[in-house]
Amino acid sequence: MKKILTLSVLAGLLGTVSAPAAVKDIYITGSTAFRAQAYSAIKNGLYSATGFTEFPSPGAGGNSVWIMSGSMPTLFPGDTVIVHANFTGSVQGIYSLYNNSDTKVYYKDTSGTLITNTATCAFSDVDSVSTSYPLDSGTFIELHVAIQPFVWVRNAATPTSITNVTIQQLQEFMPLGKITLSYFTGNPSDSTKSVWLVNRSLDSGTRVTAYADAYVSGSPTVWYWNTNAAMYGGKVAFVVATNYLGPSLFSYGYVGGGDVANAMNLANTNALAYLGIADAKNVNGGLDIMTYNGFMPSSDIKTGAAVPTTPAFDNVINGQYSYWAYECLDYPRTIAYGGQDISGADVDTFCRALAGYDSSYNFVPGAPGSIDSVIATTSPKIAVRLGDMNVGRAAVGGPIAP
Repeated sequence: MKKILTLSVLAGLLGTVSAPAAVKDIYITGSTAFRAQAYSAIKNGLYSATGFTEFPSPGAGGNSVWIMSGSMPTLFPGDTVIVHANFTGSVQGIYSLYNNSDTKVYYKDTSGTLITNTATCAFSDVDSVSTSYPLDSGTFIELHVAIQPFVWVRNAATPTSITNVTIQQLQEFMPLGKITLSYFTGNPSDSTKSVWLVNRSLDSGTRVTAYADAYVSGSPTVWYWNTNAAMYGGKVAFVVATNYLGPSLFSYGYVGGGDVANAMNLANTNALAYLGIADAKNVNGGLDIMTYNGFMPSSDIKTGAAVPTTPAFDNVINGQYSYWAYECLDYPRTIAYGGQDISGADVDTFCRALAGYDSSYNFVPGAPGSIDSVIATTSPKIAVRLGDMNVGRAAVGGPIAP
């Protein structure tokens, strides 16, 4: 009897022992334009403040590469969740899922040690079908999470008389990458001067959207701002691109919005570029955002004035402004490739919570911890909530309708 009782008690005690805590690693890549919003949503929406660490710290949101570690008690109770991020462009992010053997460099831990790994999920400024790497809906899930507005900007060296660009002007300017300044100023005395386009590579969803919205196609001439005078006739100037920059995979051009902003600030001659709101605010302090076809994305954004912390984005919401796209979060339905130690079910749980979707894949406005809730409650605001839109579009650069 004593033996039976002892075994019974032991069995009961063993039954109360919980499973050991797990470590779940998630590797995110994709959109550079949305990187600050993604950082804010993951940190402030999903992680508990208790035991949270990040690198670099503080202010990692402006970086393209960062890591966070801590707990997400509402999603994975008792487990440690490590989010590794390397944002290299929307199209490149889509490609990393399409070719699941593609690897990126990530931080391994918050000490700054580097590793290479495949991607778990990717943010993209464009639907995958608008790229050369459409993701099979039977294998991948694509969730719209927000509206990403973009803008055209001039740099500080460009005449302040250029306050607007039109689709018709861009159809001539964008393929060439360089045109006479008088084309934009209307001043005959500017006919001997030039203005350059600081262009993104084909890794960029911002570029895909810019070219689609202006109905421009083909392979443009790309220019880089050169600071090595010894290599180019003893002068610092724009030079025709002959090499890929940074992590670019698909064409000449700057990979990230931050790279474009840096080039715009360095260039001491006339230059125009297209950027997401966060990066546009870093070109001459955000004072040189221009209207596009006569409109700003938000009526409270003015050329020559600082961008409001929380723009209304009313012209995007109501259909007067067209340079925008749906921000997407893409991920595989099952994990069947190397470098991943997390299940497809856990990836789905994480991505749905971040995107604000329920288990039936219905969008839930303001879902706790979601990107939508973070856009609604935090600043600065660089994106538009899905539920605020009074218009929509079926394709990148396509018609806008109520």
